[in-house]
This record gives sequence, C-alpha cells and structure tokens, in this order.
Amino acid sequence: MTARAPSWLTESARIQLEALDAVEEISPAGKIRYSEEFRSRAIREYETGRSPAQIFADAGFPLEIVGNKRIERALYRWRHGS
Repeated sequence: MTARAPSWLTESARIQLEALDAVEEISPAGKIRYSEEFRSRAIREYETGRSPAQIFADAGFPLEIVGNKRIERALYRWRHGS
C-alpha cells in the first residue's frame, strides 16, 4: 500500500517546502526531512532564546503550512536526540 500525503500537504505546499535549503526531502507520507545544517543552527538559535516559530520563519518556512505543533515537536526531537 502506498502512503498517502496528508491533507495539509498540497502540491503547491510540497513545492514551496522542497525549494528551501533547510529541507532535504519530503516523503510520500508527508514527513519532512530537514538538513543537518538547519537542525544544528535551529538548536543553537533556540538556546540563545529565539522561539521555534521565529527560527523556522527566518529559514523561509510558511508557518501557516507547517504549523506550530510540527515546529515545536521537531525542535524538541532534535534537542533531546530522538
């Protein structure tokens, strides 16, 4: 069975996200794989007091597409090594 893209991931959203340097790829199921450089920079910036939303917005992510919960969870995973 082929994974189906989630409803939030329209074709135009996929194209917009894949154009970002911070995104390595997006799986057919909609899982975003971020670049190692972006993950490292995001952790450093977070530790200086920047909010996750600010970090992602500055990297070009459209917050209305990605959503705050996905952003917060990603940063949590990266900081806690899971």
